[in-house]
Amino acid sequence: MNTLLDTLWYFCYITVELVVLFIVITALVEIILMYIPQEKISKKIEKAGFFGNVIAAGFGALTPFCACSRHSK
Repeated sequence: MNTLLDTLWYFCYITVELVVLFIVITALVEIILMYIPQEKISKKIEKAGFFGNVIAAGFGALTPFCACSRHSK
């Protein structure tokens, strides 16, 4: 029975941790996009060539949230 309680505790702990992480990362990305236009970021990455692809992949790995959920202006 102790193993079941430990498992449930761990599940709740990880769930809360991931929700907080999701909210913090989403807020940071939105704040960055408020001050730096997405077009400017795209142009910088396009100019960097292959290294730009590496940078874009890194940003995608760090912020795995769909950009299409953001309302276009």
